Amino acid sequence: MHFLHSTLTSALIFLITIPYPLQSQNSKLDSLINRLSIQKEDTAKALMFEKIAKQYILLNEPKKAVQYAKSGYELSKKLNFKKGEYTNSFTMGKTYIMTSDYKNALYHFDMIIQGANPDYPILYASALSATGTVYIKKADYPKAMDYLLKSLSIKEDLKDTSGIINTRANIGNLYAKMKEPKKAILEYRKCAELAKLTGNQKDLLNSYINIGNVCVFLNKMDSSNYYLEKALSIAQLRKDDQSIAIILGNLSLNYLDMKLFDKAEHSLIRVIEINQKIGNQEFVANSYTALSDVYFHQKKFVLATRYAEEGVRLSNELGTTTTYMDALEMLYKIKKAVGDDKNALIFYEKMIRIKDSITNDENKKEITKKELQFEFDKKEALLNAEKEKETALANKEKRIQKIIIYSISLGFLLLLILAGVIFNNLRKNKKQNKIITEQKAVVEEKQKEILDSIHYAKLIQHALLASDSLLNEKLNEYNSKNYFVLFKPKDIVSGDFYWATHKETNDSFYLSVSDSTGHGVPGAFMSLLNISFLNEAINEKNIQSPNEVFNHVRKRLIESMEDRQDGMDSILVRLKKVNGTLHIEYAAANNTPLLIKNKGKEVIKLPVDKMPVGKGSKSDAFKSYSVILEKGDILYLYTDGYADQFGGSEGKKFKYKQLQEFLVLIHELPMEEQESKLEKKIEEWKGTMEQVDDICVFGIRA
Repeated sequence: MHFLHSTLTSALIFLITIPYPLQSQNSKLDSLINRLSIQKEDTAKALMFEKIAKQYILLNEPKKAVQYAKSGYELSKKLNFKKGEYTNSFTMGKTYIMTSDYKNALYHFDMIIQGANPDYPILYASALSATGTVYIKKADYPKAMDYLLKSLSIKEDLKDTSGIINTRANIGNLYAKMKEPKKAILEYRKCAELAKLTGNQKDLLNSYINIGNVCVFLNKMDSSNYYLEKALSIAQLRKDDQSIAIILGNLSLNYLDMKLFDKAEHSLIRVIEINQKIGNQEFVANSYTALSDVYFHQKKFVLATRYAEEGVRLSNELGTTTTYMDALEMLYKIKKAVGDDKNALIFYEKMIRIKDSITNDENKKEITKKELQFEFDKKEALLNAEKEKETALANKEKRIQKIIIYSISLGFLLLLILAGVIFNNLRKNKKQNKIITEQKAVVEEKQKEILDSIHYAKLIQHALLASDSLLNEKLNEYNSKNYFVLFKPKDIVSGDFYWATHKETNDSFYLSVSDSTGHGVPGAFMSLLNISFLNEAINEKNIQSPNEVFNHVRKRLIESMEDRQDGMDSILVRLKKVNGTLHIEYAAANNTPLLIKNKGKEVIKLPVDKMPVGKGSKSDAFKSYSVILEKGDILYLYTDGYADQFGGSEGKKFKYKQLQEFLVLIHELPMEEQESKLEKKIEEWKGTMEQVDDICVFGIRA
């Protein structure tokens, strides 16, 4: 019986797998620690922390590893050293996988996924693959496959052979967990071939372990032992305790099938000792259950029960679903064998519920769909690339022909024009030429002065917009990109603006997304006036509530504009973090905030006052509204420019409904990717038509 083989397989190859210690590791670690003590606080020191953490991983000391990686992360954050933040965060994720702390591992990998792309594509792809392995352990196979295929696509583009090996190994592990051994072996053999080409013994070792492990499902016991023994030889040469433990664990199950109970027991006790030493609790839980099976076959039911119960307890604590299911199945067998039918039924029902949830047909269909889509996308990309290449060559030839024809025609036309100009100029006297030249120079100088002034006004306006440093400091958390802003003025300067300030006296962060009356130069002047009055209300008058800020700004606008109906449509939010949730108080003048919760299941258009900040048909006091954003919720603030843009096949407005539907479609993407998608969408919609208004869209993720 080999119900445990699939569980052991899942832990074999992660992208985070690295060679385990040789004799030189201690001396290298000592050297790094000595250098660290004299290294100044700079980026080199941040990376040195990460190198030391890796050495402790090599020595199977995850607690010390995470301590150094955390120090490196904190120093990198202090220095605003992104590479250091990501590498140290990734190393922390590796240590948490070693100790089966999957919640913290996912947290650190997600931090990289949200921020590392496109500047650090290898780290980004590595985090995707590592996240996939965690979801394999949590038995969420469609989600695991999604992350792994994304990682594989990037690594193939980068020609990262080592990364390809590890991600394919993880895909093989997923198939093994899904009880699809033939697909798993295909992936593992691809890994072995690549490992031989690169000469990477660690990758080759892991590939042999996986092949040997999965051969059991195909009842190829000789092949299983052959590959496992080949792997054991490599592991012993490398003094790789963790791999030795994995191989002995798998061999013990083969011994059990061969009824060599003493050998099986001896191997499993050695496996437990090694994994307790290195802190790999998942393998300890697996081994408890396997040892229970050994005692069960010897009819030592008291010992069998004790180790099965330990397997249930530990795997339940770790949240490793398949390991927990295997231990429950073991308890069911024991209780049934001793005639305890009541408890046998209880354990059987628990085991079946879990088994049905993780191996159902829908999961398999979803995995197959993702795999086929991945292969289809690759082929389509190749075909498109070839087609684009052919089209580009054809277009290039046409352009060359046109250029030749146009050049000849234009040259002839220019000669005619030049002849006419010369003839005409000869008829004019020198005085007229001088007057024309002077007038042209005056016009050009005035035009230059006007454009210079407008460009300088643009600099002034951008200086008053919310700075990246302020937004990063107040909206981002642990280097996770928690906001984006799409800002596309119609002209050089803009009537739309986004503005922010932090009020230290009440520890509140204020953010406004606004649309001033007009666009271009008039709109820009109004935006400067509106920003000035917002700043006056919050920072000089110490007005705290957003609605009262709007009341003050409206009063000042009416006084300043001599009863003109100029002002702004605006949203002003006040943000505070309280116990991990984002508390927002806001006021909204004509512009409607949009809140998306529960992964798009709830789409809420928040309340708004239907009147501008300025003179309008209504002059009621603005209302104050409140909303709490929980982890993952997204709040969108936008002006009317995006929805009012004309385009599409019929030259119609984009409209708010289509904008809101598109935001729901993309809201789970990383924030920078959302910004890119929004910009691409509106450019495609606009096509050759003119941009009709300023555009501003701001997204905040809790």
